[in-house]
Amino acid sequence: MKKFPFIAAGAAVAAVLCLSGCTAVDESVVNDSQTVYISPQFTQKKENHALSTLTETEKKLYEKLLEAVNNFEEELVLENVSDEQMKKLFKLLYTQENRIFWLDSRYTYNDSTGALSLIYRYPREEVDGMRAELEVAAGEILGAIPAEASDYEKIVAIHDAIVLKSEFSRSGTHSNSAYGALVKGYAQCEGYAFAMAYLCSSAGIENYVVTGQNADGDSHAWNKILADGSWYNADCAWDDPILAREGDGYIRHDYLFLSDSEINGISHFIDNSLFEAIPCTATDNNFFRKEQLYCHTASEGIEMVEKLAKQAASERKTEIEIRFSNFTGYAEAASSLFDGGELKKIMEKLNSGFGYKVASAHKTENDDLFIIHISLVYESES
Repeated sequence: MKKFPFIAAGAAVAAVLCLSGCTAVDESVVNDSQTVYISPQFTQKKENHALSTLTETEKKLYEKLLEAVNNFEEELVLENVSDEQMKKLFKLLYTQENRIFWLDSRYTYNDSTGALSLIYRYPREEVDGMRAELEVAAGEILGAIPAEASDYEKIVAIHDAIVLKSEFSRSGTHSNSAYGALVKGYAQCEGYAFAMAYLCSSAGIENYVVTGQNADGDSHAWNKILADGSWYNADCAWDDPILAREGDGYIRHDYLFLSDSEINGISHFIDNSLFEAIPCTATDNNFFRKEQLYCHTASEGIEMVEKLAKQAASERKTEIEIRFSNFTGYAEAASSLFDGGELKKIMEKLNSGFGYKVASAHKTENDDLFIIHISLVYESES
């Protein structure tokens, strides 16, 4: 395949979506359905919001670009398209068309001649097989979701499957795509976001991808999802943190079904330069509220941890997570549990009173969202 230089003389050049710097959070669903596979059909009910913001002229140009990418065209000429317009169209194409995982995030464009050069990650002859692999991986996840599941239940199942299937990696040929997340089992933030979009679209959940930065200024990507009539933020990459210990079954739900006020300008800084995102103001479907893991006072939280620890140990489950409505309750509970010995008492009670044989417990805390997560390790597993 002919290679095009990233920097061409006289050309207006853009590296449209440089998310290689995106970071993970570093903290050194089972059902009885007999269906086991559902072919991804991309049944998203309405036009992707990000694409709906294009003008009619831009939509025609976008469709031309999409057709070219689907046909693996390496060069095309566009008339009367400025460098800024090309940046917008290409970035939307790259972030919203999560099925075309073979498109590289780099391109060259000469706005004086309208000459566009596209770059592909893989040879065309390899992509059909890779696409089939992706469809099988996605179909198995979709097939495990009951047909009668609500939007909320579908999204939780998709979120959990992605977190279990993938691990964060900045390197690797496939880390920037849904293919990497779902087939190869590794991805960085945009790979997680594209996998979430791919599966949600296949499940009929309206969604789109947004980009921006985290609090450290690193580039980042996450999802906006429509659940039961309301829009929420979701970030699978940040719910799959890098742990200092082994934790293959670790899933957390800190960044699932969040409103804008809970993350905007705190942990996530959205880029609204291309389009205005739909406001996410609802809290009803927040995972912790919905699952009754939401508390207000320290005493309420400690009581909840004890109850959940007993339930988890009796079923030999490893993860406990609760969220507080305020920093005071969260901080007091964390201090009491981890510094004051309350968690140790709970573990001793589980072992001596019920014989559950918990060997150790590990904590992660989210000061931004007032969440405490505790992982249990049993004697045979330590």
